[in-house]
Amino acid sequence: MNDISFYISIGSMSIAFIIIIAVFFLNRKIKKLLVGGAENIPDSINILKQRIEFLEKSQKETEIFLSMLQKKVARSVQSTELVRFTPFSGIGSNGNQSFSLAFLNEQGVGIVVSGLYYSRDRVSIFTKPVNGFSSSFELTPEEKEVIARSKQGLQNI
Repeated sequence: MNDISFYISIGSMSIAFIIIIAVFFLNRKIKKLLVGGAENIPDSINILKQRIEFLEKSQKETEIFLSMLQKKVARSVQSTELVRFTPFSGIGSNGNQSFSLAFLNEQGVGIVVSGLYYSRDRVSIFTKPVNGFSSSFELTPEEKEVIARSKQGLQNI
């Protein structure tokens, strides 16, 4: 009977040793699951829940900010183009001193500024509103060109 009790005690000690090792490894795995200095799993879950709520709130604030920013960008000048030209043929002294300059947003809303250079002491500046890449005012060929270039530049973005 001594042999049987010896084997039972060895078996019991082996099982106890295996259980102790299993508990040790499970304890390490549980500690890896714990976040933010939590002592137990329910505390860790509460900390994670608070972090998720914070992230959801931050995401909503970021979406609102980006929406507002997108509206502002859509209204801002996104394309500027310049065309230089000589308005009066036969007069060689004012070569390419005149210009048309477009400032437009992505909907084609903005202005065209044109400057006609006559001589050193005489320059005329004109502005025309642009809406939908056209104007209610008659446009010169250079102004039409600068608007077309601006529209093309916006399509390439």
